[in-house]
Amino acid sequence: MGFSRFQIFRYITGPQALKRALPQFKSEAIALIKNTSVVGYVAIQDLTRACDMIRARTFEAFFPLLFITVIYFILAWLMGKLLDYIFKIAIKI
Repeated sequence: MGFSRFQIFRYITGPQALKRALPQFKSEAIALIKNTSVVGYVAIQDLTRACDMIRARTFEAFFPLLFITVIYFILAWLMGKLLDYIFKIAIKI
């Protein structure tokens, strides 16, 4: 067909690899966001640790947890939408 190695990768091999790899990457990226709450107990302060501090000060158990849940949901949703957008762009290339 007369393609160079780069053109073969760009037009044939690359899009096929992206179609298979990006959905798994999306799942792992969202799982990483969700797992930061677990890591926060081990190493650094994150949203969950901040929620625990608020609960200790105000003695409100439900509303800080609900708020943190909504924040984590929004972060995961936004990451999913961003990766979907990147996936659509990568498919068109």
